[in-house]
Amino acid sequence: MRKRILIVCGALVLIIIAVIVIIYLDKNNDYVTESDTLEAKVANNITMEIATGTLTNTGVTLNIMDLSGQDNIYGEWYRLDRLINGTWKEITPINDNYGFTDIAYYPDENHRLKFNVNWEWIYGKLIAGKYRLWKKVFMADNPSEIKYLKVDFIID
Repeated sequence: MRKRILIVCGALVLIIIAVIVIIYLDKNNDYVTESDTLEAKVANNITMEIATGTLTNTGVTLNIMDLSGQDNIYGEWYRLDRLINGTWKEITPINDNYGFTDIAYYPDENHRLKFNVNWEWIYGKLIAGKYRLWKKVFMADNPSEIKYLKVDFIID
């Protein structure tokens, strides 16, 4: 009887450990898969860079140059990732009750577009580290297709 109880308890412990490992691996794979997906969908002939002197730990001004020859659409959505131990991970928002205005922006006649981004209300003040900001581009030739722009930066 005692032997059976030990076997059942041992089996339960192994099952619990297996479940924890599966959940842990699944979470890590989600990050890798999501980052790989964004990376694979980076837009061609469109660049995004940080306007000189605008980067702070609460926001930035972005300059986009769209030389794709299309009337692509841009919105207010953005996402921040942080480089942690060599892996890009999405920053967890401090505010779960946020959204972005659903409005379409187009580049001007010089193919330029400027965005002022204040992430403090979603992510708080950023601590020192390496970050990546993502923005969506809705492609004019196929509006249901979404591509991404990215820019890396360092907060000291």
